[in-house]
Amino acid sequence: MSSLILRATTPDDLAYVVNAERSPENRDFVSVWSNAQHQHALRDPDIRHLTLEPSTGGDRLGYVILAGLAAQTGVIEFRRLVVTAKGQGYGHGSVRRVQDLAFESLGAHRPGWM
Repeated sequence: MSSLILRATTPDDLAYVVNAERSPENRDFVSVWSNAQHQHALRDPDIRHLTLEPSTGGDRLGYVILAGLAAQTGVIEFRRLVVTAKGQGYGHGSVRRVQDLAFESLGAHRPGWM
């Protein structure tokens, strides 16, 4: 497994995001949103919608949705994690990157898990 980055999801990523959560290997484990719901999340100041990629570049590996940013309570809700590159340790690596982001950059004092 290569090193991972989380970058802001863009409208160009949404077809990938929607297909990832609707795939048979993921749809039973996440709430399936419409493209419009994801578009709204991209604009919502309370939500951080992130795309997971290898730091060396290449194909997207999944996406993450965090919430609770606007409340400034010190609790960042880990709303969703979808990994499309299964069995390669990217899920574990993604959780570590989300923890780093939440505690070091977003001012979280504790995580909130959905």
